[in-house]
Amino acid sequence: MTAISVCLATYNGAAFVAEQLRSILDQLTSDDEIIIVDDGSSDDTLDVVNGFEDARIRVYPNEKNVGVNETFARAVALATKPIIFLSDQDDVWTPGRKAIMLKAFSDPRVLVVAGNYQLIDRDGGMLNRSLAPDLKADESRSRLLNLFRIFQGSQNYYGCAMAFRTSLRAAIFPYPPKMECHDIWIGMIGVTSDAMSHIEAPVLLHRVHGRNASIIRRPILKKLASRVFLSYQLAVAVVRGSNLRRRLLVP
Repeated sequence: MTAISVCLATYNGAAFVAEQLRSILDQLTSDDEIIIVDDGSSDDTLDVVNGFEDARIRVYPNEKNVGVNETFARAVALATKPIIFLSDQDDVWTPGRKAIMLKAFSDPRVLVVAGNYQLIDRDGGMLNRSLAPDLKADESRSRLLNLFRIFQGSQNYYGCAMAFRTSLRAAIFPYPPKMECHDIWIGMIGVTSDAMSHIEAPVLLHRVHGRNASIIRRPILKKLASRVFLSYQLAVAVVRGSNLRRRLLVP
């Protein structure tokens, strides 16, 4: 089975990170790795992580707080395996996530895999509401539809439910100026490269507890400004995606 790097950004996540790490480690082999970059936690996050004493876990504290996008970028840059899985500190992987997502990469045209998820509360109880419409497998290669949904802000591309080939780093970095968020950017690259695969099964339990880095309520003017910047990002993604397809994908 292909080895994977799990890239996890932590920041004051002591309350939930142990449960998340256990759910991940249960699915990994000795060839896999977890890259944890801590963004200056002031709680016991590093003590909890280091307490696992597992050789597959590699921890890199940031010298200063740089934010979630740059912290994930550092983790991705440090990954050494062919496939990178992104992970938040406060979720729980569903059983079989690794195998389900790796199966999608058996198609050499696929560079990015995005899955659905179920919402849970801070205590692990199931929530019925959803953050975005479910991804459909038969819409994986619907580039215009998926790009429209990204621009609209309704596409269900969350980094915590995504994986991509390490070779994609050549297109992801450097980030474009005023990038909205790293997971949407990766999704745009996958879509514009015609290299996206949607997994309909839930690949994790996404915990909603009021302090998630991926759930941000913004004023309307900031939302409008983000759409302007996103237009630029989409244009950049189209160019990078086109170039990437020529270099990396099987015709």
